[in-house]
Amino acid sequence: MAEDSDPRIDRVAEVPTSGATAQEPPLTDDLRRGVLLERIGNVLIFGGPLLFAGALLLVAWVFPQLEDLTPLALLILVSVPFGMLLSLYGAFKLAYLGKQYQARARSKALEADARAHILYLRPFAADESLRAVFRRTLGQGVWPRFGSFEEQLSQVLAPVGPLVAIGVPGEALPTPGAVRRYASDTEWKSVVESWLASPRLIILRPGFSEGLWWELRQAVDRSDPGKLLILILRMRRREYQQFAERVRIELSKSLPAFEAISRWRAVNGFIRFGPNWKPTFLPLRAPLLRGDVTLPQRAMFHHALRPVFEELGVSWQPAPLSTMRLVVLVLMAIALVVGFFDWLVG
Repeated sequence: MAEDSDPRIDRVAEVPTSGATAQEPPLTDDLRRGVLLERIGNVLIFGGPLLFAGALLLVAWVFPQLEDLTPLALLILVSVPFGMLLSLYGAFKLAYLGKQYQARARSKALEADARAHILYLRPFAADESLRAVFRRTLGQGVWPRFGSFEEQLSQVLAPVGPLVAIGVPGEALPTPGAVRRYASDTEWKSVVESWLASPRLIILRPGFSEGLWWELRQAVDRSDPGKLLILILRMRRREYQQFAERVRIELSKSLPAFEAISRWRAVNGFIRFGPNWKPTFLPLRAPLLRGDVTLPQRAMFHHALRPVFEELGVSWQPAPLSTMRLVVLVLMAIALVVGFFDWLVG
């Protein structure tokens, strides 16, 4: 696909850019740069380690004495995994930088989106750094695409409305995910109050900072119970019980007991509220063969939020089938059948 035909560029290109200055590049400049950097980074995620390994093979071919396990040979062999990991991290960093430029373009285009927004309230510590996303992606397997929890959440909620949040003061480029708006220490409360006037939804990540608790109190006082969702990710018993107890004491609201909603000794899901603030739990689960193997949390968010989509009148369809998972299961089944017959014959 040609760069000019990328749908992300086309959508932002429709936004007027007359207000751009020399210090503030036009929207399409940020988006084109971001798309290009992300594409290059995604290619290098696979290409970088392969080129590094090829260079080492070339060195071994040119200097066959390396086969004698001399100190130089041992040094090169030991450097292989570190070099490949370093090149992989560099590729991730380049792709992540591209995502940041695209995020800045979306933040400039937010005023052109007339839909009611989805307010994302969280402690700044909940923002996943590049290193955190990199470590988690390595644990899931290296793929040409990656995304933080927040990115995947914003993608799922895109049919409902834009996800917006207060940005971390001083960051040069926004964190990918929700559209950021930056405000000073004296302004941010006014921004949050204006957003709370008519949100489509409010997504809150638990935390214990005073700023977040001020936001939670405002959300409880100003909004309909059905609009508030508390997103809990990998929260253990002690932390969850501390949060639930503070909600009970300070807001006079109850949350489900840890034992009722935990799985594998942690809570993962959304707490939503009905009339009179009665809580219900939407666990993060998805059918085994549904979703994108490169972005596994996206399918979980998508299926967990089905009741919310239906209540809002937004079209909802199951996540697409994962061809890769289906192939893996078929191959495993074939291997089990072959092994069983070998056992019978033996």
